[in-house]
Amino acid sequence: MSELWEHSALELAAMIRGGSTTSRAVVEEHFACIGEANGDLNAVVHRLDDDAFAAAGHQVVEATPPMYAETIDRWSWLLVQDLIVIRPFFDAVIDDERTTIANLLSSSPEMTVELAFMIRAGRSQAMRLWSEFFLEYPILLSPIWAMPAF
Repeated sequence: MSELWEHSALELAAMIRGGSTTSRAVVEEHFACIGEANGDLNAVVHRLDDDAFAAAGHQVVEATPPMYAETIDRWSWLLVQDLIVIRPFFDAVIDDERTTIANLLSSSPEMTVELAFMIRAGRSQAMRLWSEFFLEYPILLSPIWAMPAF
């Protein structure tokens, strides 16, 4: 079985929704990875775990924002579309990563008017639901990447 930190955000979201892990287990494993890797990276100045939030007077609860995985998917599609538009600029200045960018762009679905409309409509729906979510949960801790930067 692979470690939780080896999974993408989409995979982790699916695992949490499916009940094979919890958001707390994901965060705890990522904190453990910080402890193991930070000595070499020196990238983390302050760790803000449950004790730090509790000491600051916050109640720490597990809560998943609405449409979490769908929001990540939509953001990814929008990001890829932005990359398609600015790709000529990348190609002009980046030699080493040109293949990586081409592979990323070729693996994304072709944008159609219908898909663009659906993504933007879904983004608007998610924005409304997340606004409501943040009224009850003003702080959200979530992994942004499952692997060390370098």
